[in-house]
Amino acid sequence: MTLPSANNQITLNQILQEKQGNTTARTNVSLRGLSVDGVADSSGGDITGSPNQTAPFGMGEFHGYSQVTFEWDNDTLGLGNAPFNVVDSSSSTSTVAIFDFGFSYQANNNRVRMRLQKSNGTGNGGMASASFITFADYDEADPNHVQAKCNWNGVFAQHETGTGDSFEPSDASFGGNWQKNTYKTIGTSTSDGSSGFTTGRWQVKRGSNLGTASYTATTSNSGQDAPTFTVRARDASNNVIAESNSRTSNSASFLMNATRSSFGGGGGGGFGGDICIHEDHLVHTENGLMHINDIVEKDPKIFGYNVETDKIELADLIEIRTVKHDNLYIINDTKVTEDHILYADGYRPVSVKPDITKTNYGKDSEEIKVGDKLMKYDGSLEEVTSIEVLEGMHKTYTIKTELGNFYANDILVDSEI
Repeated sequence: MTLPSANNQITLNQILQEKQGNTTARTNVSLRGLSVDGVADSSGGDITGSPNQTAPFGMGEFHGYSQVTFEWDNDTLGLGNAPFNVVDSSSSTSTVAIFDFGFSYQANNNRVRMRLQKSNGTGNGGMASASFITFADYDEADPNHVQAKCNWNGVFAQHETGTGDSFEPSDASFGGNWQKNTYKTIGTSTSDGSSGFTTGRWQVKRGSNLGTASYTATTSNSGQDAPTFTVRARDASNNVIAESNSRTSNSASFLMNATRSSFGGGGGGGFGGDICIHEDHLVHTENGLMHINDIVEKDPKIFGYNVETDKIELADLIEIRTVKHDNLYIINDTKVTEDHILYADGYRPVSVKPDITKTNYGKDSEEIKVGDKLMKYDGSLEEVTSIEVLEGMHKTYTIKTELGNFYANDILVDSEI
């Protein structure tokens, strides 16, 4: 409801009812409190929202005023399937499977971001792809802070039970100290991305005996429920102003297996093809040039090239993948795998071995040659003067955004995810 317009009489009680959105009787109604955020409107406390917080305060300022109710948007879909199926195996003396989640309140982008990441399948505790989603966003004024909760009910089987071996997010020392179905204030990120995510972790470990340790949570089994996540916003007086819908895996299941076998391990964490860009190469982000390790932690927006607008634009980070490879080439001073696409003038895809690029990714490209001119972040072109083999094993990465490309070492390259 909107308060009456100018030339119509209004009362303090009408203003209070508009702000609080109900008819609960309150005493000690204050015009200053109604007008200034952080000052109690009445005996019921402070309610954020005012047309004018500058003295002198007058009731006439509230003519035509409408209290906009904060609400979460885009919070109804599932969280996907792949991150919730964790399979690790090895022939070493122990094997672990890990699943991490994290939340960050990003007021500068009017949203709560979520990070989902699982172990890489080798059983040694290394992590695979990091997936980023916007858990919920909003159009209204920023809340004071945001909280998140996770509700889960899972079952361990055939697992190691020593300290730090197998645990849920409720473990204070290892899991993140999340209590089931209980809200926890999450970290915040400003425009410089200096703060990270408030995280939680599941881990299951198989010890020296052969076989599989597991953690199972699925709504199809009685007493076992896949993790369900919810966020809520609070104002400066710690009042809850909105709670999101709860979100869970699309398959309503959560399965983790850690297998120790008597022969070569592996499986579960690999990716098709031979990605990607050498880890030394920095990426152009909203926060400047960043190393891939910092990007995983801080979730900045990534610069890429929009073919439709012919402009360099920022896009949300969707996924990161890292893999070690021994099939890299040095093109001038840019180190990439033999099948990775770079973009030459006119957004022309080129790679060292186009046939392998086609096999691994289904993408067409031309063979890169000396004299080709590569697209750069500053809009200029860099002429290819040398193409050489890079010996040895190297850590590589790739990044997925909505634009499907990004700038590494100043050169426009394909995401190849």
